Amino acid sequence: MKTDFQTMTKIELRDYLLKHREDQQAFYAYMDKLANEPILAVHSLSDSKPLGDVITEVRKEKKYEENF
Repeated sequence: MKTDFQTMTKIELRDYLLKHREDQQAFYAYMDKLANEPILAVHSLSDSKPLGDVITEVRKEKKYEENF
């Protein structure tokens, strides 16, 4: 029986690969899934708000949500 790697989630495929380390098709399917995942964008510190400002905004939002 042939396993359909395309329908597996990344976690399922990883688990399968750990149990079947010799399966090259599973390895390549896993690498393809990893390669197609979005990556986090990296911003310079000059583009972002100071951490204190972000913390203050989050606290204000939490207080606002608690009132409702």
